[in-house]
Amino acid sequence: MRLRFGFALLVVMAVLPLNRSNADMISYGNFTGDSVSFFGVTENTLMPGLPPYGAPTVSGNEMVFDMLGLVRQADGDPCTPFPVMSFMNGHLSMNVQADPGNVLQSVEIRIGGSHSVFGPDSFARANLTADARDSVSGNLVSGMALFQSAPTIGFDVNDGPWSATLTLLLDSVSAVDFDLNSQLMAFAGTAGYGNGFINADFLSIKFNASIVAVPEPGSAFMLVGGFGFLFTRNRRRRFERARSTVASYENSPTWIRWFRIG
Repeated sequence: MRLRFGFALLVVMAVLPLNRSNADMISYGNFTGDSVSFFGVTENTLMPGLPPYGAPTVSGNEMVFDMLGLVRQADGDPCTPFPVMSFMNGHLSMNVQADPGNVLQSVEIRIGGSHSVFGPDSFARANLTADARDSVSGNLVSGMALFQSAPTIGFDVNDGPWSATLTLLLDSVSAVDFDLNSQLMAFAGTAGYGNGFINADFLSIKFNASIVAVPEPGSAFMLVGGFGFLFTRNRRRRFERARSTVASYENSPTWIRWFRIG
């Protein structure tokens, strides 16, 4: 039974991200932070009901979602000898641009909520994946964070808060296309009696930006002065070399000058 469930779990995780074209899409528009702008913030899900993320709020360069509809529950059925699994996948996308004079250094993602499981082999699981693609070069940075509840013993209840954190390093880029997938899974493993529950009640996406280094006025003047000095010195050397060549030609014997001309 565990083998069949493991295979089904792999199929679910592989198929869900591929079916976004059939999902309900909700666009929340554009948002402005302190030194970062968020364009085309859009979410979609394959499941009916409340949108998983909901409209975001922005504080500084951090975007926060209340996670209205990302919740799963699985209850065992005493009439059937089979385990019960319930899962949900939500997708979020946007384009993020640093303000002029700034660059994106990293993005920090935090998600969390509560969970409760009961019965042997029951568990709750959360899987978070994120991609950030440089809008100019196309370079891709990806990462994944995972939470899974501790295994239950007998008919004990395992419950409490859960959280997962993920950081992507962006290497001083000006803009990225950002995609995030959040998947929750509840599994009731004991035939007819177990249950599993998990929800997410917050999601934070924070982009860290820094100012592009600009030389101070004094340093800039020194740099320009240094280039000017090198240019003048090289020009003077070329002039002196040319004058020395002419003088050497004029002072040489006639037959040598004739040979050089010939």
